[in-house]
Amino acid sequence: MTDETEMLETDYRELSCSDVLVLLAMNRDGPLSNYRVHKVVFIYLVLFRPDLLGEGPRVLDCYLDDIAESATDFTDRGVLKGEWTNYILTDYGKRLRRMVVDGYDDRDMVRILENIAESVSEIPDGPLGYLVYRLCGDLVIDPYARAAAEQSNRTAVLDGIPLVDIDRQSLTDRLCDGTPIRWG
Repeated sequence: MTDETEMLETDYRELSCSDVLVLLAMNRDGPLSNYRVHKVVFIYLVLFRPDLLGEGPRVLDCYLDDIAESATDFTDRGVLKGEWTNYILTDYGKRLRRMVVDGYDDRDMVRILENIAESVSEIPDGPLGYLVYRLCGDLVIDPYARAAAEQSNRTAVLDGIPLVDIDRQSLTDRLCDGTPIRWG
């Protein structure tokens, strides 16, 4: 066994749930923004694993400390390269991600999170926030932020339909099955 293979197997065994979520959100060969990684993970957690949200995200921007820590740790360890705003998987990171996709115990998490990431892959980062607020608006407790989110949802359009007119369950179903969602 090579040193790198041993290192991959060790890293795989030591992955935290947050580490796995970050790897699964990194579904492209090119760079992904920190913003996008957080939003994809946040959508998954709110819809399917609210128990993993912990003490609660900063609701205004759906920022999760555990996800930020995993991404920073991955950058330090050579799994990701980039800086605070954009990340890209290194070759080592791609191999580690492949191990997660192929062998992680929670197969539903792998499938659903990959489908969510694929569904929103064509939505620009900024409008992705509108989608998050449509799905998770009940978590927005700041009255100013809630009003801004509601206004955004009245003007935002997905697949030609105003976002406010798309019911949450229909949107959830599309995300879960990987149906591409187009902005505008």
